[in-house]
Amino acid sequence: SDFSDILDKIDMAFMGHLEAQGDSFGAFADVMYIDMGDNKNFDLFYTNSDLSAIVLDVAGVWSPGDGRYKGFEVIGGLRYIDLDFQANLVPNDPDFDPIRLDAGDSYSDFLIGARYIGDFNPKWGYALRADGSFGQTDGTYNLQALLTYKFTHGVLEGGYRYFDVDLPISNNGGELDMTLNGVVVGYTFVW
Repeated sequence: SDFSDILDKIDMAFMGHLEAQGDSFGAFADVMYIDMGDNKNFDLFYTNSDLSAIVLDVAGVWSPGDGRYKGFEVIGGLRYIDLDFQANLVPNDPDFDPIRLDAGDSYSDFLIGARYIGDFNPKWGYALRADGSFGQTDGTYNLQALLTYKFTHGVLEGGYRYFDVDLPISNNGGELDMTLNGVVVGYTFVW
């Protein structure tokens, strides 16, 4: 059964980022929580589905240039994904049995990537990040482009994020392809 594109409504999402950096090395933790659900009607059947996922990145940062949070940086670490997914395909004809997919699993990957943080002027800047991971998943890809505005003790950020992950489903031999993309807005407190 093909369950593609049956889930596209976000019920709740949260992203957080914590980072500390010295002159050349640092570390960060990223967390993303997402809860989605959807119901769709088709000619021969209808579907209902729910997905909740936690994506946690813990990585080191190497900054070969001058200054903290500036210029080209290499990132490497671990990406952990905890997933709970349920989908039901229910035929409109009562002579056919419903099909249920129930997948819940955890995945750990090695994470590698790079980012570039630059300034247009003393207040306005940008941050670009690209990374991927491999290991227990069939691969993840993350792209992010942000515009930044600096305040005395923080940075307002807004831009676009694209995250794609292919997960093997251990209990039925299938695969779940999850793509999340859209506008992100946040505020970073700087000490």
